[in-house]
Amino acid sequence: MSDDKEGTFLLLRRGRRSKTYLLPMSPPQAHVTALPIRSALETVRCNQAGRRAVLILAHTALLTNYLSEAGFGSLNLRFVYRVKAELLAVLDRGKVTGDWTISKVLLEQITAVVDEHERQLREVRCMAVADATKRLERLIATDPQRLSLLHLES
Repeated sequence: MSDDKEGTFLLLRRGRRSKTYLLPMSPPQAHVTALPIRSALETVRCNQAGRRAVLILAHTALLTNYLSEAGFGSLNLRFVYRVKAELLAVLDRGKVTGDWTISKVLLEQITAVVDEHERQLREVRCMAVADATKRLERLIATDPQRLSLLHLES
């Protein structure tokens, strides 16, 4: 293949890839992506939560918050902020006391946020989800002991 044709091929290939960022995830991919989140939610619902489950739900609340701030949310933004703050408080409390329990009221609120996040995965373009994920990764980098799945003690 000549250099000119090879360059054209790479541009077309890159263009196809970038077009996928303008579309939402496929429903099966959104389901696979949401599966660990649903699993964490069920773990909390069964009163068997640990740091990992609460951390996954906190990440979900943060991503939902970022996507909602970007205009892709259907929940009240103050509600999402409150759930996010309460989950981060559970993380802080659990790290000190080992108590990862979540009240029934907060559990209902978290369920609404998880449902919203799953809807966002199915309906929001991949570029926005990728941007929110990068923002979460930057936040984790600033406070890895609190927010990173790599620093789990339990």
